[in-house]
Amino acid sequence: MKISVIICTHNPRLDYLQLVLKSLEEQTLAKKEWELLLIDNRSDKSLKKTVDLFWHPYARIVRENKLGLTHARMRGIKESKTEILIFVDDDNVLNKDYLEQAVSIAARLPCLGCFGAAKIIPLFEKQPKKEVLEVADLLALRNILEDKWSNLPDDDYVPWGAGLVVRASVAKKHSAALRQRKSNMQLDRSGHMLLSCGDNDFSWTACKNGYAKGVFTALRVSHLIPDERLKKSYLCQIAEGHGFSHVLLRAIHNKSLKIFQEQPSSLEIIKAIFKNDTEVILRWLRNIYIERKQAPLKRAVMRAWKRGIDRAIIQISRATRKSEKQNLRH
Repeated sequence: MKISVIICTHNPRLDYLQLVLKSLEEQTLAKKEWELLLIDNRSDKSLKKTVDLFWHPYARIVRENKLGLTHARMRGIKESKTEILIFVDDDNVLNKDYLEQAVSIAARLPCLGCFGAAKIIPLFEKQPKKEVLEVADLLALRNILEDKWSNLPDDDYVPWGAGLVVRASVAKKHSAALRQRKSNMQLDRSGHMLLSCGDNDFSWTACKNGYAKGVFTALRVSHLIPDERLKKSYLCQIAEGHGFSHVLLRAIHNKSLKIFQEQPSSLEIIKAIFKNDTEVILRWLRNIYIERKQAPLKRAVMRAWKRGIDRAIIQISRATRKSEKQNLRH
């Protein structure tokens, strides 16, 4: 077998999951060349009683009782038997040639440690309003028009979780790093916590180990989006999770936070006022002016993102001070 397809799911919407499985059943790559692992991440009802994978000769349903997408992915990596892993979410409908194209790209470009879809197209349950479409990138949608890859882990061509392809060697190094650093567990969804960046972390691992990562137009995914994910409360929650996780990801990999300098944190603003730091104060006032010109939903989303950034900076500061105190004691 060439590929392990790993679906990680927690309390899935069964009609969506059936569409995901149907797209896999119709793949052009012969079923004898890939295995299917459905990781049931502590769903309330065991998926073994509700999902039938009779159509695939090498399919298994595996129960993982540690809640969280990271734990589910680690279990999938442990259970897999091939050199190429493809992670599929329970709302991702792959194009019929996705697996075949992934095998071809991996063979053609052995420098790639992980890669994914350049085109992640929405299939909305209900057509959203214009103001929602303005922030729809929060829902992991993209339409990149040409193949792009590099060994820079934080550029615009990081493969996302929908159809993420990872070499087994990179996946195993990633799992080993996760076991050593508990903070990595905060980079992905866990129950109702809408954190992110676990898929980005694969790119960091790949690049640190001499590989590249990228996105390819031959890989296409349709993302099933239910109506509840278009509500303001959900969009703000996911924006806050993104802000938090992006800062934490950079801190884990000892990367500076310059990317966030355009949006001063609350701590920076307070310090700037006391120090009469004109540059930071003007930047803050400019952002307020820009915010007021934005549509109400986009304004709320940007504020939520900033809350996530602030929360992560505070958490990192506390952890740093605690570590420094412990080092002084020793």
